[in-house]
Amino acid sequence: MPKPKITPKQVQIVERKVQAVLNDEPQRKWAKELYPDASQMGAEVEVSKNLNKPNVKLALELALEKHGITIEKATAPIAEGLEAMKQNSFTGEFTVDHSIRLKAASMALDVLGAKGEKEKGGDTFIFNKGDIVKQKYVKG
Repeated sequence: MPKPKITPKQVQIVERKVQAVLNDEPQRKWAKELYPDASQMGAEVEVSKNLNKPNVKLALELALEKHGITIEKATAPIAEGLEAMKQNSFTGEFTVDHSIRLKAASMALDVLGAKGEKEKGGDTFIFNKGDIVKQKYVKG
């Protein structure tokens, strides 16, 4: 597979994202490093915009695969969690582990891009398969 063409800034973003994945760091923690002149939210938006470009997505996927990180490996524990059972230590009976299943469902929604985040100040950012949409939150 040919190497995707990306800008030097996009190379930095991909390299930093790989480090973040390996070190379990949230994007909000490192986005400002790459866009020091932007606001925190502006830096996060710029990083997200770049990470959603097809050529950058491909570069990131290839970089993560070098570390053995594939979507299949990353999502397998989530799929297993959706089927979680627990054993009663007294009776030996197995029952549904709702706590683990709910955590796995939340993770699955994150991966699928079907979950949103509410931010201080009343703005809601909805992540829909990688796209960021800003809406004003109105209390009803």
